[in-house]
Amino acid sequence: MKNKKGFTPHLSQKDGVKPMSFLRKKGAGFTLIELLIVIAIITILAAAAIVSINPARHFRAARNATRWNQMNAIASGVYSYAVDHGGSFPGCIPPAGNATTVSACTNDLVATYTSALPAPPQNSPPVNEVYMIERTGEGIKITSTAEEASGTVELIQ
Repeated sequence: MKNKKGFTPHLSQKDGVKPMSFLRKKGAGFTLIELLIVIAIITILAAAAIVSINPARHFRAARNATRWNQMNAIASGVYSYAVDHGGSFPGCIPPAGNATTVSACTNDLVATYTSALPAPPQNSPPVNEVYMIERTGEGIKITSTAEEASGTVELIQ
């Protein structure tokens, strides 16, 4: 067989070697080490995907954003009340250290300063979650009793 420039002759059956026989294994299938390596790679990729996606963390962050916005709405209503009443807060807000539920301020705030008092987010794990309010120095402190929010979600104004 005459070589053309740049080409390598292939072995043929007449040379006594079956084509591609040197690439095939005697047994069919994969070796144990090959299977373990593939399983390890798939496991690492799955773990990375679960950590990066983590829907529970995203839902928790969304509920915390809802809590923060609702507490801001309550604080705006309280400060609007204070503006209309010469700087005094509603009587339903106790002094520091004696927090009460925001629902105690329904008569003072609803209808005039807010359309309704916000309720904690739906589908949040603590069933008995409420917003608490108290005075702090010259402002107010509103907290959520949600346990999922690494302590409390707190708004101090």
